[in-house]
Amino acid sequence: MKKIVRLTESDLNNLIKHIISEMEFKEAAMNVDPFILSATQNGNIKITNTKTRIGHVYSMEAWKGVNWFDCTIKDFPDGTRIKLTAMGKEYNIKVDKSQIKTLLQNGFGKQVLKHTLVDDSNKQEVKFTKVV
Repeated sequence: MKKIVRLTESDLNNLIKHIISEMEFKEAAMNVDPFILSATQNGNIKITNTKTRIGHVYSMEAWKGVNWFDCTIKDFPDGTRIKLTAMGKEYNIKVDKSQIKTLLQNGFGKQVLKHTLVDDSNKQEVKFTKVV
């Protein structure tokens, strides 16, 4: 037996938005054993310790000049990069997993984690603040 469901235009729009938002968040995560980093819907990072099953959500800021700037986390492409928006620009940054692992082993669960990311020719200070 077929059932006919009537939807208002508003109901249909809400349903389509919901489906699209779910499709957009089937994104990659970064595995830094035993931690998994993933983007949240509001631009933060969820970090979960797979051994203890404890997870915390952190916001991210980057130091530029004389100020800290908020970063909106979008994705972890290929599990080796972090895609984010900061100061109105989008960045796709390669991450050294060993640096992240050391930071998390020494401070996972703390209110604030600060770290200087170092790549070939660049140093970037970042700060992760636990979201309550």
